[in-house]
Amino acid sequence: MIKQVHKILFLLILIIASSCEPAKQAIYIDKSFTNNIWNSFDIIDFKAQIPDMEIPYKVSVTVALTSNFTETDFSFSLSQKSAEGESIYSHYQIPIKSTEGVMEGKLDGEYYYYTIIINKKTYFNSKGEYTFSFESTMNKLKVKGVHKLSLEINPL
Repeated sequence: MIKQVHKILFLLILIIASSCEPAKQAIYIDKSFTNNIWNSFDIIDFKAQIPDMEIPYKVSVTVALTSNFTETDFSFSLSQKSAEGESIYSHYQIPIKSTEGVMEGKLDGEYYYYTIIINKKTYFNSKGEYTFSFESTMNKLKVKGVHKLSLEINPL
């Protein structure tokens, strides 16, 4: 009888201890553009605290566009910098319209949403603050129809 009580007590302690692990929180940062225009000279910097370098993360970018967006593709560059100075640079292009000129994003209200996965499963080399810098690589000085740019970092 005493052994069973000890076993039950031990199991309860294990359950309580495992439930005390802090929840992994997603990081979500966004920038809305005044008058739905992204000036190509404006570099968008998002700063994020990466709490753990031992776990993988999924990194994605979402752009919300208005029906006034005239281009067939949306292009941008992304630079990721750690506090230690490590830097990664990439260029991305998101198809926006079909060959018939119809916007193909997910329509929600008055905006079309397009999401691109930057990394399905990545590890950061250190914990601490990272800066994610976005630059428009569109061939126009003022890109009309850009409502919002979002960065999401989800621990897996």
